[in-house]
Amino acid sequence: MSKQAPNGDSTDTKRRFHPQDFFSGLLVFLVALPLCLGIAAASEAPLFSGLLAGIVGGIVIGILSGSHTGVSGPAAGMTAIVASQIAALGSFEALLVAIVLSGVIQLALGALRAGALTNYFPISIVKGLLAAIGVIVILKMAPQLIGHDVSLGISDLKTFSSSILNPTAGLIGVSSLGFLLVWNRIPRLKSSIIPAPMVVVVLGAAITLLLRNFAADSKWVIPTTHLVDVPVAKMSDLKLLLTFPDWSALSSPQVYVAAIVIAVVSSLNTLMSLKSIENIDPEERVAPKNRELFAQGVGNIVCGLVGALPATIVIIRTTVNLNAGCKTRYSAIFHGVLLLVCVLLIPQLLNAIPLSSLAALLIVTGFNLASATLFRQMWKGGMNQFVPFITTLGCIVFIDLLSGLMIGMGVGLAFVLKGAIQTPYSLVADDDAGVTRYRVRLSNQVTFLNQAKLSKTLDKLNYGSRVILDATMTHHLDPCIETLLIEFITKTAPEHDLEVSFEGFEGLPSPDGSVHFGGDAVPPESGSGGSS
Repeated sequence: MSKQAPNGDSTDTKRRFHPQDFFSGLLVFLVALPLCLGIAAASEAPLFSGLLAGIVGGIVIGILSGSHTGVSGPAAGMTAIVASQIAALGSFEALLVAIVLSGVIQLALGALRAGALTNYFPISIVKGLLAAIGVIVILKMAPQLIGHDVSLGISDLKTFSSSILNPTAGLIGVSSLGFLLVWNRIPRLKSSIIPAPMVVVVLGAAITLLLRNFAADSKWVIPTTHLVDVPVAKMSDLKLLLTFPDWSALSSPQVYVAAIVIAVVSSLNTLMSLKSIENIDPEERVAPKNRELFAQGVGNIVCGLVGALPATIVIIRTTVNLNAGCKTRYSAIFHGVLLLVCVLLIPQLLNAIPLSSLAALLIVTGFNLASATLFRQMWKGGMNQFVPFITTLGCIVFIDLLSGLMIGMGVGLAFVLKGAIQTPYSLVADDDAGVTRYRVRLSNQVTFLNQAKLSKTLDKLNYGSRVILDATMTHHLDPCIETLLIEFITKTAPEHDLEVSFEGFEGLPSPDGSVHFGGDAVPPESGSGGSS
């Protein structure tokens, strides 16, 4: 296990560049390049903004992060949010203002040490959110997969604009999808050092260039509307490639809503990704969560200022980094440097990549987010897991993200309250030498919501019975429940000739000094009471 520094960072983080990090960073770069472009396309944002997010995520966040394995950049889980907020704000430049503000919010979350809050967020809601985004990505990218030019908005998922189908783009897209699905099912290929996404985009670009050079007049040539389009400029013109925020958007209330949504979802995505990776890291390295929120905040401020999509830790790239044997965070930094070099030196080659190839990558990602395995897992978890999950998913897809999250949280809370009301205790009755003996075993949490049901049960116990009040599993007893039990001991028990004893009340506070649960104390006014 890695040793932990006092600030929660591992001493491994402080080592110089490890040779293995070069190899890990290269593999992550090969996976990240097509995904950065594809995620930008799915977000209905400039494709260059996806590459910029990968560069900022790798270099800026990589330098500030305390995670050994985490790789930041544009995430598929943010595509629906970005696209919907661009539509709501009216321009990508206005969205950049929201991204800057979201970074400020993340800085505040880190300062408030909010990294631990992820432990209290219902997992069914998080999985419902990610599954919904997977469904939306599939719906958005399906037309592009078969070679259509589409103008499909998040709020209008059923509307495809009329356009001309390009047979070559469609053939490349469908073939790429089949290739990716087969690749992932062959163990030798899946474990190969060559990532499938890079193979897909290289083949797609190669076909584009071959047709352009040897069959320029053929109907099979892919038009530029079906290809990646990133700016081509010299080093001296680099500033011209950047898009800057429209600060006049600060007067719009919607920009603050967008900032909060981006900050919350990207922070949750980052923290959940970290938690997942820590569970499979063979070296059991743990990243400081609050420092990560700080790093993500700085990164997103930079993203907004230079025209990039919001960045977050991405589970796919992080898993590749981990499996490649990364030793320090320099692997993530190196992948960002490679993205920057790629943008500066070979933009013409990037512009030969068919959009249908990227659509295939995003559709596979969508299937991973909304997999059949996930649905089965949530179903097996019971209705209290499945109903909030499917409600969140459906409401996000058919209404909008904020409404879906709020409704999903409401349904989840309803199940929590239902469980608290229905299972505050268990009642077991047996026969003890001809006398009925009841064991009332209280649950972990007994609140005021359980008062009516518990009172009704205690009032119905048979006359002359023995009653054991068992709090051995109880960690919290609401004051109103304590008052109810005191009333039962001092009033109901004598009236019904009940012999009452106690287990596990030691250490639990009592609001009334006249009765002390636990020890050898005998409730006053109950001559038949005892302790066990």
